[in-house]
Amino acid sequence: MDIPKIFKKKRKKYKYVKEYSNYVLYEEMKIKYKECFNKQDLGLIEEKEKPYNTNPQRVKYF
Repeated sequence: MDIPKIFKKKRKKYKYVKEYSNYVLYEEMKIKYKECFNKQDLGLIEEKEKPYNTNPQRVKYF
């Protein structure tokens, strides 16, 4: 998935500046401050769920 060059979050517009391994640096367009966003927060990386393995011998039935 491509990194968005401009996006909105909480009524603010952000412009792409630089990409790091797990973070993306954006600059707010009006007041020009810079902020990092996690790639997972931007929807670029999906969280993987670990399957829960149960051993049938250890399962307790009540």
